[in-house]
Amino acid sequence: MKKFVYILLGLFYACSVFAEPISKEDVPEPLKPWISWVLHGDKDVVCPFAYNDLSKTICIWPSELNLTFQKNSAEFSQKWEVFSDEIRITLPGNNKFWPQDVEINGKKQPVGKRKGSPVVFIKEPGEYTISGKFQFDHIPEWIKIPEHTGLLKLAIKGKKIPFPNMDNQGKLWLKQGGKNKKAGEKEDKLQVKVYRLIRDEIPLLQVTKVDLYVSGKHREVKLGKAVVDNFIPMRLKSDLPAKIEADGNLILQARPGKWTIEITSRHKGHVNELHFDPSIGFNVDEEVWVFEAKNHLRIVSIEGAAQIDPQQTTIPERWKKFSAYLMYPDNTMRFVEKKRGDPLPAPDQLNLHRILWLDFDGKGYSIRDSITGSMTTGWRLEMTPPVELGRVTVQGREQFITRLKGSDKAGVEMRYGNVRLEAESRLEDADNIPAVGWDRDFHSVKGIVNLPPGWTLFDATGIDHIRQTWLKQWTLLDMFLVLIISLAVARLYSWPWGIIALAAMVLLNHEIDAPRWVWLNLLTAIALLRVVPKGKISSMINNYRMICLACLIFISLPFMVNQIRTGIYPQLERPWQQIGMQQTQQWATAGKVARDEDKGYGKKTRLSSTLPKTIQSLQQRMKEEAVSEDIDYSYNQQASQLKIKRLDPNAKIQTGPGIPNWQWRQINFSWNGPVEKNQEISFVFISPFMNLVFAVLRVILLAILIYCLSGAVYAKNSGFSFSSIKNSIFSIIAVLFLSVIVCQAHADNSFPPEKLLNELKLKLTEKDKPPCAPNCASSPRMKVRITGNQLDIRIEFHSLYPDTAVPLPGSVQHWLPQIVLIDGKPVSGLYRESSTGYLWLKIPEGIHQIDIKGTLPQRDVVWLQLPLKPLYVEISSEGWSVDGLYDNGVADTQLQFTRIRTDNDDKTAVSETFEPGLLPPFVKITRIFHLDLDWQIETIVSRVTPAGSAIALSVPLLAGESVTSDIRVENGNVLLNMAPDQKNFRWFSSLKI
Repeated sequence: MKKFVYILLGLFYACSVFAEPISKEDVPEPLKPWISWVLHGDKDVVCPFAYNDLSKTICIWPSELNLTFQKNSAEFSQKWEVFSDEIRITLPGNNKFWPQDVEINGKKQPVGKRKGSPVVFIKEPGEYTISGKFQFDHIPEWIKIPEHTGLLKLAIKGKKIPFPNMDNQGKLWLKQGGKNKKAGEKEDKLQVKVYRLIRDEIPLLQVTKVDLYVSGKHREVKLGKAVVDNFIPMRLKSDLPAKIEADGNLILQARPGKWTIEITSRHKGHVNELHFDPSIGFNVDEEVWVFEAKNHLRIVSIEGAAQIDPQQTTIPERWKKFSAYLMYPDNTMRFVEKKRGDPLPAPDQLNLHRILWLDFDGKGYSIRDSITGSMTTGWRLEMTPPVELGRVTVQGREQFITRLKGSDKAGVEMRYGNVRLEAESRLEDADNIPAVGWDRDFHSVKGIVNLPPGWTLFDATGIDHIRQTWLKQWTLLDMFLVLIISLAVARLYSWPWGIIALAAMVLLNHEIDAPRWVWLNLLTAIALLRVVPKGKISSMINNYRMICLACLIFISLPFMVNQIRTGIYPQLERPWQQIGMQQTQQWATAGKVARDEDKGYGKKTRLSSTLPKTIQSLQQRMKEEAVSEDIDYSYNQQASQLKIKRLDPNAKIQTGPGIPNWQWRQINFSWNGPVEKNQEISFVFISPFMNLVFAVLRVILLAILIYCLSGAVYAKNSGFSFSSIKNSIFSIIAVLFLSVIVCQAHADNSFPPEKLLNELKLKLTEKDKPPCAPNCASSPRMKVRITGNQLDIRIEFHSLYPDTAVPLPGSVQHWLPQIVLIDGKPVSGLYRESSTGYLWLKIPEGIHQIDIKGTLPQRDVVWLQLPLKPLYVEISSEGWSVDGLYDNGVADTQLQFTRIRTDNDDKTAVSETFEPGLLPPFVKITRIFHLDLDWQIETIVSRVTPAGSAIALSVPLLAGESVTSDIRVENGNVLLNMAPDQKNFRWFSSLKI
């Protein structure tokens, strides 16, 4: 019966490649007790998945959170739809404001704590209504909101807040908190300390660090101009809610404590001096300024400011390595420019990785060099004789090898400061090898020597680290053991036998599977027999000697056979390794499996875990590359324009000598520090013939030594006998046989094996891949109406699979809707993605109309992200201008709404909630010119200001530049639109010669 169960399970495991996902009822009986074990932590397989990513599942769907605050209490309620069991749900509140009387579906529920937040646990899927209360002396300044809550309805003392102020950390700020001053409260005080870091970059940057010491009541404070004239803010980091207004003034909501604010701003143009005027700053009597020089851009001296010791100040610790100056009112820090640019750049920082292949006849080397690093002087790399340069690629492109007039060095011209060079060369009949082979000194050098079968490296000179030579493998322990064994043999028998033992031990020491420690045991037993009187103890020692001798013979016989075999046929030394064929076979096998899957041997077939891990990893890499090609097709299509060139019929590119693709014995070497160009190294090898001679000597000497220690030599005097050897060997075999049986019994008890449990887990958690994957939803059209402070959106979604999650337009960082309807009915759940701020909606299969409505914040610019971009967009606006919408209703990935101000508008109106302003974006434009047969330009626009806000701008083209990428161009300008989390934007163009 037991054998039948194993056969059944084996068939279940072996046939898993072609099996479909199974249910718990279909699992074989011996594995059913393990179902809960393997499914632990993977119970979200039934949860709705994202429309474009099957691996992204959402198991909890919160509805609108209702929060009502009174003078000394508050209430909350929220509905949750749960699709998995054992789910943890976070409640509003924190350690200071803990929810009370929490109920789930009207029943009291215990509340746990995790990372300072209240949580409840849901054991089963279903719909739940969670409610609770808060008690406090006065309304708090802020309260923590569950991170995945998307809709929020807030009322404070009966007044509805149309746009609650919730930051990226999930804090809901309540402006009314702490507004009334109570008896005994401290007097309002504010102490300000200001430090500035001047970073001499292009453009010049100013980092202003403000330390605030606040006492008294919670209040709104206007500190003054955080950004002085001719500076533009780039980044604002604050412990308190803060914003920088258009005129540069810093406004924040202060509360008692010590707080830090850091503002980074850039200068508009060239800077020769900076003036300290307290009246337009933070109105302090003195400031500490720190200057960070950038000598590779320019060298300046500071005048007009008193230098102080930075270690004696309270500036940030990371600033104390720079020069510090104490600035008083009306002081001017002047920058006297001594030198612009860097006429004496830093030395080259080149790194060399060299791979050498020794020829099979040992007369030459094939060499492959990989050079990386940076070059700052000279724009040519040359190979020094006697190495003959054959082929060079720079940045992956073939280069023409030339010789300058009057020089015997072959080399290539370099056009990049950042070097990525591959070179192939040959070295013939040279005893001394150039360490680097190039006419440059290298910062670091390391390499590999590939030896063909039969060759051994005896020693190497001129190298700092090379541990795999025969000579350098010797340790003090090795030498001690060899001398001890040799001296012991000489003392027990005679000095000629000691010399034979010394020769044998020297030749055997580094050989794999050679007898080693058994010699000491055998010699100890022989020595004791010389001095112990005959008797029971002598008999025991003699038996131990026979066992050691049997072990020695047992180890030596296969070793001697292998020595003769590998001496004659060196390629048999490593039967598991094939020269140059292993990687090719792995790729071929992985490719075959991938092709079989592509041919459709079952839509649900999968690479079984029974295949070798190497092949699985190779196939996975091939699949990932294929997927990445699909995802990045648009970019790769652009980049391919730089790779597909017209062939120059006159081009003559050297193909080189060819580099071997075999691998056998590899020896690593390296240097501790820089290596000079004229340094040389040398290798001393043992040829295959000499290795055969040494192998024969090892066998002969080992056999003679065994003959000596077996007692045949000493039998004339002591009467050693061979009769007990047979019995000893029999005892050893019996013990080994019993140990195998015990191990097998132990292995039988370790059921089920780990591989079988992994296969069971995979089959239980595997989902049928929807036929619509990888895109199971789309949006054909969207209508937007924006008027006054109201934004209404109607977007149509087409879902091709039940319970598909789609992202809605907008992000909670820029706009929070108050109403979301699906087909005219309130949504049952809305999930907020904390990393992006997107709201996700679960929609059933079919066509659905989604209505989204909400009040706009009091800002002049509002962004609307379109994570799932509609194919047609229609916008109706009053009092707002729209950017990001083009002809035929085609939109960018985000829309920008800009409020149209008139002279009658109250520009000083302040919103009911504290809204942080958006800082102006700043980007860096990099143009890379590819001067080939056709001149190409690659333009990269990189975000410098922090992510979180979209960027829309136009970039002028160069004269004669024609854009070849699929982007919008109007009147000689590229119109680009970067998403809030997008860091780079690039396009390709051609340049007329």
